[in-house]
Amino acid sequence: MQESSTQTAIGSGWGWLHPLRILIRLPFLLLLIIIGLPLLLLTVNRYGAAITVGKRQLDEVMQAGWANSLCLAFGIRRQITGSINSGPLFVVANHVSFLDILLLGSVTKMSFVSKAEIAKWPLVGTIARLGDTVFHHRGSGNSLQAVIDAISAKTSESKRVAVFPEGRIFCGDKVHRFHARLFQVPIQQDIQVQPVCIRYLHDGSLNPRISLCDREERFFWNAIRLLGEPGSTAELHFLAPISSAENSRRQLAEASQNAVAAVYGTQGLSNEV
Repeated sequence: MQESSTQTAIGSGWGWLHPLRILIRLPFLLLLIIIGLPLLLLTVNRYGAAITVGKRQLDEVMQAGWANSLCLAFGIRRQITGSINSGPLFVVANHVSFLDILLLGSVTKMSFVSKAEIAKWPLVGTIARLGDTVFHHRGSGNSLQAVIDAISAKTSESKRVAVFPEGRIFCGDKVHRFHARLFQVPIQQDIQVQPVCIRYLHDGSLNPRISLCDREERFFWNAIRLLGEPGSTAELHFLAPISSAENSRRQLAEASQNAVAAVYGTQGLSNEV
């Protein structure tokens, strides 16, 4: 009943300000794609990784800045609580919108796990490959093992890998079950799991219009609609890391889900790490 009412609210039509916001934001988005993306491609390589800006590599600075600028183009401003751990890390987060990937990427350089279909999408597939994404064919046992092997290879190189264990985007009404399969990686690699809670707020309340709730709404139209939505605050809560030692996959998944859910059900930024 709650999901149905949420879909009704989202599909209730656009106000007169909606196309106006699109007209204002679209030129900025096009600039980021036409000019910003080629500049990013020039730095995301071994040469960009060899140049440091302060304490960060140039390629990381460029990727984070570009991802944050894309979020701003959609009217999304970040509020970050806590910090991400250094070194090899298995990052898990709830999945509310395709913007989640941009938000996490705007904090630091990390690889993602995504459905294989995205690799074929115009522009989005290019951006995903640029972010060193691991693609997974859903329902394929062989693909799952290949994904586990690919993630393990990245974490063995001291990289961070982010996954969305819910398996798909939900309506943002609550945190859904974290599937345990990929939690085999931190156990095998003996690395920590860091849960991240992502929440989109408008006027202090959870904003259901960010999510792709209507399954008939395709990605392109979802992106166009979000360009015209009122501005939102995206909260990123980096929670206390969980040790993989002496934990099963299911225990790690449940502990991560409970940590994220405990924050998602609260208001404001009171859950400091």
